[in-house]
Amino acid sequence: MNAPDIDHHERIVKTKLKSVNVQACPGGGKTTTCGHRIGHLITDGVRAHDILVLSFSDDAVGEVRRKLDELAATTPSRKFANNARHICVQTAHAFALSVVKMATPNVKVVDNAKSRQLLAQAIRKTLVDARAKLLWKSVPSPVRKRRIKLLRQLLSQTTLHALFLSAIAYTHAANLTLLTTVSMTRFKRLSGYIDVINSVVRRYAAAKQLANYIDYGDMLTQACSLLELQPSLVRFKHVLVDEYQDSSPAQTLVLKVLAENCGCSVMVFGDRDQNIYGFAGNRYTALSAVLNGVVEMPLPVSHRLTREVAALASAVAGHDSEKRIVSHRQGVKPRLISNSGLTSQTHQVVADILRLIDSGTALDQIAVLARTRDFLRPVEQRLLAHGIPTQRLGVKRDIGHCLSTLRLVRLVERSARLGHKIDEASIRQSMRKITVAETRWPGAVQRLRIAVRATSLDGRFGQCADAYMHLLGGIRANTEIQHELNRWEPMCRGYPDAASARQAFKKIAGQHHNEPVGVGVVTANIHAAKGREWNHVMVVGLAHGQLPYVKALDDAQALEEERRVLYVAISRARETLHLYYAPVTHAPTGQRFKLLSQLLAAHKVSRLLAMEYGPDVPVSDSTPTDDIYVNSSQKTRRLRSSQIS
Repeated sequence: MNAPDIDHHERIVKTKLKSVNVQACPGGGKTTTCGHRIGHLITDGVRAHDILVLSFSDDAVGEVRRKLDELAATTPSRKFANNARHICVQTAHAFALSVVKMATPNVKVVDNAKSRQLLAQAIRKTLVDARAKLLWKSVPSPVRKRRIKLLRQLLSQTTLHALFLSAIAYTHAANLTLLTTVSMTRFKRLSGYIDVINSVVRRYAAAKQLANYIDYGDMLTQACSLLELQPSLVRFKHVLVDEYQDSSPAQTLVLKVLAENCGCSVMVFGDRDQNIYGFAGNRYTALSAVLNGVVEMPLPVSHRLTREVAALASAVAGHDSEKRIVSHRQGVKPRLISNSGLTSQTHQVVADILRLIDSGTALDQIAVLARTRDFLRPVEQRLLAHGIPTQRLGVKRDIGHCLSTLRLVRLVERSARLGHKIDEASIRQSMRKITVAETRWPGAVQRLRIAVRATSLDGRFGQCADAYMHLLGGIRANTEIQHELNRWEPMCRGYPDAASARQAFKKIAGQHHNEPVGVGVVTANIHAAKGREWNHVMVVGLAHGQLPYVKALDDAQALEEERRVLYVAISRARETLHLYYAPVTHAPTGQRFKLLSQLLAAHKVSRLLAMEYGPDVPVSDSTPTDDIYVNSSQKTRRLRSSQIS
């Protein structure tokens, strides 16, 4: 650290202030400083049992725990080393649940299936009460009849029940009224039921209480109520929050109660420009908005980003000169590569990855990020075709499905070689370890008999994967398994039969030589990549309509969140940053997105990029820049950009 960095760090670590909001840039050392702060408290005489550390997700909690273990192993303070494992590190919801269970030990957390069951029960109860005139007594008869009709519709529209529960969860998180939530665009399908919603929610809450269930929203609200009445339920004296920008208003209220009612000192670490979970009701709330006497302390220097990447991230975020990210490391200018389509973009990304690997870069130091996972699958498939494994963040990889499919391929190979007809008994024997509905065996027989006609291993694998998915219950019910099988299919082209492919695939998956499963090039949607960093980052799918996403184009608040999403993606890179643009078609609507993302098109952003073009893109020297037009809500905006038309 340079001297100014040390000053910032030391002031935060050793402060005596009661309430502190630490504003840190990407790579500013939030988690490290949080760990050093804890170490200082323990060394200064605070008991480990008196310290509570909260973070946004289980992954973030794991990262904090890992950092504390690292510091404990290297610290000269024996007191910290001996007590670090006793520090309580939890998500806000886990902490709130522990408080609720102190008051009601037998309370249970409701799962999705039970939530839907209780909601249907609540709708039915509301309908019964309305018909018996126990509800809405004072309203005119035509109004009551119309509401009864709405309840019948709501009861039958089971597809709406998940949306209804999402609206309830969003209401809790954002600390809004349900009617306000339902008026939002994403919940507009519920707006027709606005007259009956409150009555249903009251009976849903009563049904949960009767069955002794609570949901995620209940955890926070009930914990706040309990701590206001019984502050002694909390033993902690110091509360630290990592990734504070991802806290919901409901979580912020928990901090308020801990500070004002329980007497805890509160220190939060965050970056307001990395708040990207607004769709879940989370939004950045300054700690000073709920607590008095909060002092803001900065961590303005990034130890992760190079100057070039820091400048680009600041430009995308719209930072003024005072808020720009500071970096002391020199690097290379970020690249923006334009391609003619998704296929050529995939080839370009894989070619760049292969060059990095040839130069000695470790696979797990290369990350491919996208706004949606549709852009990741073709990259994963092509890398596998080159024999390069991948690991998807947020998805549990399981080679078992691939090996099960290969067992079916061996059955097909045997039938083709010996002339034996595939029957139900042979399939049952190959698939004896999975549970299959009796009605699905005949369909699998038919599919495998078709697979016998295929002459290549990848062709047979694809047909057998279709049969395997049929046995499991279809693609719609098992989309991630289908995506996993799609990753392995191109890899089959390099092998003569199922036995050799099986051996190779197991090796690639890390099941030989005691290698950990999942070592490979990292792929992730941007939300899953938050809090991570890699030496080389590649962001794909940067067409306007993909990032920012098409649904956000007409919503100013959502568009700003999309800007923060790109900011998060850019700021994952330690050394090099590669951005890829190609025209794409939006599958659900068929809409064609031909233009570069407006988040990169502004001159102040594009001038910070090294513009490149794929070999399939014709570029005229006379028109290095184009005037492009972006259609948003039938309004035309002129943007200046260095890009292809």
